[in-house]
This record gives sequence, structure tokens and C-alpha cells, in this order.
Amino acid sequence: MHHVANGHSNKLIAYELGIPEGTVATHIRSIRMKLGVRSRTELVDRYLTLRDAEVSEFSIFASRVMIGAAEAASPDAASLTPSECDVASMAARGMSNARIAAGRRCSTRTVANQLASVYRKLGVSSRAELSAPGFHRRK
Repeated sequence: MHHVANGHSNKLIAYELGIPEGTVATHIRSIRMKLGVRSRTELVDRYLTLRDAEVSEFSIFASRVMIGAAEAASPDAASLTPSECDVASMAARGMSNARIAAGRRCSTRTVANQLASVYRKLGVSSRAELSAPGFHRRK
């Protein structure tokens, strides 16, 4: 999953793991279905949330139960990387992922992953919230 979270394409993941690209796509689709997410961006967001969750383990009637609790994200622009700041700024100005990717010379998948990270870190869920007047003053 860390390959997906880092914005790697299925082709690159397949190359790095030495498996067919179709196998990577099948596994990612299966993971998305099991986690109940509709897109790769949602998958990355869910993975990062689960990765950072505090997990407690209990035994109940001879069964092992694990409970995770994730901390609520607090809006913190200082935690954004320089790339995330650039992408957030361009998205807030209304640029599409494709246009941002072309300008930054990266893939649209990378832009989508960076935006998902920005949304999570800032506690917003859309470009509209990101570009709302006065957003930066609310923090």
C-alpha cells in the first residue's frame, strides 16, 4: 500500500515488485472493495488514516479484537510540504489536476494524491473549501 500512497502507478508498482501489472490492479481493486472506497484517492486517504491510528488489542471470549482510533486532523498549513503548498495553491486558483500535472511535470495521479494529503492535513474535503475566501484566517 505504501507504493500507492506514494503516488506510484500500477506499472511502476508491478516493476518494483516483479509481478504483472494486472495483478497489481486486481489487488488494488480488491483492497478498495474491502475498505468500501470508490477511488484510488479515497484509498490513499483511508490508508494514511489507518496507518496513523492508535490500535488497542483485546481478547473477548477467546477471540482477538483490535480497535483503532485515529486522531482528528487539525488544520495545519505548516505541515504541508512545498509540493503540497504549490498544488494546493494551483487547485485553489481553479486549475485542473491535468493542468497542474503538466505545469509541475508530474502525473495527474501524483497531483490527486498530493491534493488528498492537503485535504487531510487542512481538514477540508473539496477545492471549494480550499479556495473559500477567509479559509486561511479560520485556522
